[in-house]
Amino acid sequence: MRTKKPVKGGITDHFAPFDLQMFANVYNYNGSTLISGTSGYDYIYNYSNYYTTIDSGDGDDNIDNYYSYYTSINSGSGNDYITSYYSYYTTIDSGDGDDYIYNYSYNYDYTSINGGAGDDTIYNSSYYSTITGGSGNDRIEISSNYYNVVQYTSGNDTIVGLGEYDTLLFDSMLLYTFDPTNYTIDGSDVVLNVGSDSIRIVDGNGRKINIVDMLLLGGIDKSKGKVRTLIEQGSISLDGKRVDDTWMNVTEEQLSAGVKIRKGKKTYVKFTL
Repeated sequence: MRTKKPVKGGITDHFAPFDLQMFANVYNYNGSTLISGTSGYDYIYNYSNYYTTIDSGDGDDNIDNYYSYYTSINSGSGNDYITSYYSYYTTIDSGDGDDYIYNYSYNYDYTSINGGAGDDTIYNSSYYSTITGGSGNDRIEISSNYYNVVQYTSGNDTIVGLGEYDTLLFDSMLLYTFDPTNYTIDGSDVVLNVGSDSIRIVDGNGRKINIVDMLLLGGIDKSKGKVRTLIEQGSISLDGKRVDDTWMNVTEEQLSAGVKIRKGKKTYVKFTL
């Protein structure tokens, strides 16, 4: 088992004692490492490494993660700027603050992003990513729309580019309070009302909605896997007809007329525009 090698940045020496540090400029090309920043501004560049842990500490940090695998990034509180470029199995926790996070690969990179508290801006151009904006008024833009999961927590969020193969999830507690009929159409946008908060889905009006996502929104279950199992078992029906395809989509025309989705004999939810 390899031991992580610590790398710290300082005023004049990248290996200065932590209590003397005011800022760090760290360039990491040398394999598996544990990189620690300071309580001030840090610039950390991680290139072509495996199993790197980056903890930049508090402050307004700038972190670039390029061509790396299994990187864990924790930027602490502050207004951070984080870029992950052609990196895979990356975990990003930007902490409190108004953060900017850019994840790019146009490939299956399985990145997990958590913006934490604050008004964050998150861009994702990758497949199979999980994105949590956290509390605050966040803006999430997706340009790959290929099996990404957006986890809503709270705040007035805006989501751009949510495609028919992407999934919008709610916090497990919200599943029991969210009313799937409580939304408004604003031009080409759909605004979902969640208590005093809201989610604006830009250009969402007229798009198809996957049957699995509708069951999650309706509170039939809080697990995507369990919903798929229910469909495969023949326990779900749409307007009286059994649903047996997890890739089935419900169209705007169907929603305009109103649809009823039922689980078993007693549990059902109605959707209508």
